[in-house]
Amino acid sequence: PGAVSIGGTGALGSSGDRFGCGGFFEILADGPVTVSAPIEFKGGACDGGDVGIGTLGEITINPSGTINARATFPFGSGGSTTLTAIGNVLVNGPIVEAGQGALDEGGGDGGDLDIIGEDVTVNALMDLQAGGPDGSGGFVDITAFDDLTLNADFIVTGAAQGIGLAVAHGFAAHGAQVA
Repeated sequence: PGAVSIGGTGALGSSGDRFGCGGFFEILADGPVTVSAPIEFKGGACDGGDVGIGTLGEITINPSGTINARATFPFGSGGSTTLTAIGNVLVNGPIVEAGQGALDEGGGDGGDLDIIGEDVTVNALMDLQAGGPDGSGGFVDITAFDDLTLNADFIVTGAAQGIGLAVAHGFAAHGAQVA
């Protein structure tokens, strides 16, 4: 009971203009959640959207199940994604929460990524980079209560005049493997 699947054209709630915000998208389920189509909540200079998935089951993001909560205009910061499961979390599709920037308007910060699950495996690009010239890098916090496996690149860099690299944090009760 309670299984949720995102398919078809996905979930699109992006801002249509320069000053729009990315919006908010949330799934709360008591069964497994599978994302097989894009979840796109991009924002203008007001920042990317917030995507939250919480379940008493497992979360699977398939390769076609991208999450895009990036900014699309200068000075906009990337959004945030939170994946929380009692079971395992498997991320096979990219998550993009990049900030945007321009010399005359400044840069937005990279986004925030939080993942909590029993076993957590990330097999796709995580792009939380800042926009130039002065945005700060994104933030990653991953908690695995059993095994943590990271098989992909995490881009969390700050811009040339930004605060620098963001902090990436991982906790695994059992073991961690970083490829």
